[in-house]
Amino acid sequence: MNTKKLICAAALKNEMSLLISRGISKSAIEDIVGVSLDQLNDPDEMISMQYYVALEKAAPILTKNPSIFIELGAEKTGSSQTGIVGHVAASCETIWEAFQQAVRFSNLLSDAIRMELREEGDMAVFVYTRDAPEFFTIQSIELAFSRALTLMKDLWGNEFLPNEVHFQYSAPDYVEVYRKVFKHCLFNQSENCILFPRELLKQKNPFHQPYVNKIIFEHAEKLFKKQSTTESIEQQARVIILKHLPKGLVNAELIASELHMSRQTLFRKLKSESGFSFQELLKTTRKELAKEFVANKSFMLTEIAYLLGFSETSAFHRAFKSWYNHSPGEFRRQFSKA
Repeated sequence: MNTKKLICAAALKNEMSLLISRGISKSAIEDIVGVSLDQLNDPDEMISMQYYVALEKAAPILTKNPSIFIELGAEKTGSSQTGIVGHVAASCETIWEAFQQAVRFSNLLSDAIRMELREEGDMAVFVYTRDAPEFFTIQSIELAFSRALTLMKDLWGNEFLPNEVHFQYSAPDYVEVYRKVFKHCLFNQSENCILFPRELLKQKNPFHQPYVNKIIFEHAEKLFKKQSTTESIEQQARVIILKHLPKGLVNAELIASELHMSRQTLFRKLKSESGFSFQELLKTTRKELAKEFVANKSFMLTEIAYLLGFSETSAFHRAFKSWYNHSPGEFRRQFSKA
């Protein structure tokens, strides 16, 4: 099967750079991967998963270290490890919400991976895999779980240990490294997952960054501020829509609840004030905000997709093109020339 899967260029660049920092020849890495670092400067670009898989397979040979990706996962390189998905998680107030949002927006990192967070009794189960067999590698699981464990220690303290870590494949020859890093390992399991106490999800996110709300409300004020000192229902609804868009929770029931009125009253007042239905208001709000964000080069397109509530950049691109007859990238380039 030749399934076309993509991953953000920033992720590949991050791993290539980490290997170069360990003394591996830049040209050797670029030759094997089939792409140069200079081609990966656009953080919004999505590239073929084949490049990333080529690096995963070659790195243990280049470094003469079969467990190299477990070591790379333990390195702290900031938000470059997870890109926009990391920023999404960091903006959340609780650890539970951070996990949920990271899972929801995992497609902004790659459409080849599947993440899940389940709550089973007193345990939480974090699942990670690549569903397309041709793109599955042991190295991908090693990197993901080593990085996840590094993050968990940041969240809950360096003494944190998972209850169990499950792997779908057989124990590798260097299983002692697994035992040292992951501790309680089980192989030949039904899924790749990390099990830890569910109660830990209730804690506040120590990296909570409310910058997303700040960004949204600054733009909301710029876009929708009126001369009138009394806000209309339409204006109030727009502000609530903007607040909840990144969480993907926007619906008429939520807006009506925050306005302390019934769904039917919201519909009636919107229609009488502006002639909009709720769905028309939601679409118009996203459309206007999309234009404002894309025109601002300080926002990555993947970040804009998140801020507007799209879980896939491709869906955002399709919507934007239907609104303005240009892709976001084309619109940004034309706006820059104007």
